[in-house]
Amino acid sequence: DSLSAVAIAYSALAVPYRMAFDLTPTGSAEIFDRVVDASFMIDMVLTFFTAYRDDDEEKMITDRGRIAQNYLKGWFAPDFLATVPFDSIAKIWVSDEDADNLRALKMIRLLRLLKIFRIVKMSRLLTKIQESAQIKSGIMFSVKFTMMSAVTAHYLACLWYLYSLDPAPWVVCQLKGWRGA
Repeated sequence: DSLSAVAIAYSALAVPYRMAFDLTPTGSAEIFDRVVDASFMIDMVLTFFTAYRDDDEEKMITDRGRIAQNYLKGWFAPDFLATVPFDSIAKIWVSDEDADNLRALKMIRLLRLLKIFRIVKMSRLLTKIQESAQIKSGIMFSVKFTMMSAVTAHYLACLWYLYSLDPAPWVVCQLKGWRGA
């Protein structure tokens, strides 16, 4: 669980940073990204075999069919969207000539944002940590609030930088005036 938390934190911070500053991982960073992707894929597969507690029946469910059904109805969609490297798959389908097309390049970059869905798993991990370490809910609320505030500030800073690179909205308002824009 602690390795998953590190991988989630890395994805939640690295993806918007790379998008804002138009960075493409190369070398060891690219290898690390693929290792993180692979670890999330393995986690998805293992989740199909991990028992869960049914509160209605007050027992652990170990039947693989019910485990799969529960996972598919619940966390599978966010896990799938966050795990599959859609940006890498899109690069396979987009030719080099099309990659020069700005719209195709922007679509590939937007697909990277799906990895931010991994942060949803952090809530599940923090709940497990809270239960196993018997942390009081007030303390855990403070930890979650601090983490979400820091991540939100990071996302806003990346968005602010990205927006600062595009002078077009300001130019339109200056040329047409604010009433004609």
